[in-house]
Amino acid sequence: MSTNHGKRLTSRLRAIIPDGQLSKRRLSEGAVIETRFARRQHLAFVESGWAMKAAYTDDGRRQVLKFLMAGDCARCDVLCEHMVESSSLECITACTVSFIDIEQVHQHIVAEANGLRALIDEFGELGSDAECYIVILGAYSAEERIAWMVLHLLKRGENAGLGDGKRMQLPLNQNLLASSVGLSLVHTNKTLARLRREELISWSDGVLEVRDLDRLVNLAQFR
Repeated sequence: MSTNHGKRLTSRLRAIIPDGQLSKRRLSEGAVIETRFARRQHLAFVESGWAMKAAYTDDGRRQVLKFLMAGDCARCDVLCEHMVESSSLECITACTVSFIDIEQVHQHIVAEANGLRALIDEFGELGSDAECYIVILGAYSAEERIAWMVLHLLKRGENAGLGDGKRMQLPLNQNLLASSVGLSLVHTNKTLARLRREELISWSDGVLEVRDLDRLVNLAQFR
């Protein structure tokens, strides 16, 4: 299965917004960037660090919808509002984030032909990604899900200049990984242990590395 794996479409939206209209903030690890119920919705550009977009059910279960790294942007809304109690953008590490009111973004998009084209492309990629994730969560085994997410994160990290596609610093824990692939923490840990035993990956001291790229790609059906 294939998504855009973090291609820099976001930079095309960022390019049409004057720096003077962005509000830049340095946020600490664990800080909530924005919730769905904020009085005014913003587009948040992650300038440095790692963040995530997550949705929560009314009984407290969490689904990580997207991991965000430098160069990514997101707004805090969800499509399944009839099922989800809340959603938020949260810092995984200390982050520098630039904000702009979503209404100002709309104005720039309307005024700029390039902005409209970037928005169309962005929505097209988001739709493709969402369909891909549905297949992964619905049809993949636990090993296939984690193999795919490992390769997806490494590819996005490579596109963002954070690694070489096979190895990078990963500031996530097993709990966040579990929340991103729809598995329990216990199931995730057992699956990671199997992938390590099979010498497909290693993950220690915050460094994620692929040990056998061809086998992992085949397992994940990754493109």
